[in-house]
Amino acid sequence: MKVIIIFVFFINFIFADIKNVKLPYDLSELNLTKIQKEKLKKAIIIYRKELNILHTKEKIIECKVKKEFLKDFRYKKLLKEKLEIKKKFIENEFKFLKQLHTILNKYQRKKFIKQLTEWEVE
Repeated sequence: MKVIIIFVFFINFIFADIKNVKLPYDLSELNLTKIQKEKLKKAIIIYRKELNILHTKEKIIECKVKKEFLKDFRYKKLLKEKLEIKKKFIENEFKFLKQLHTILNKYQRKKFIKQLTEWEVE
């Protein structure tokens, strides 16, 4: 099972292409330059790849939980692993926001912040 999940992940990782990346939601209000759009697409690709890795790791931990539940349930170790993955999700999100911050100018950031709660990249 782990091998299949990892294989599928790497196939997606290898065939990720910048041309196929669509920007979430309508960003026309921000009046992005061509360079900003390209930088944003690249940042989204990196963010999505990291998300895929983390989702795969999360699924592996969930499989471990199921197996451990049938045996001696060592929840502390699994809890630590699960919390570490959640921490990495949050770190990845803030890393992406930092990149976005450097791409957008002050005026664009003000406009973007209004839709930040709705803006999600998956």
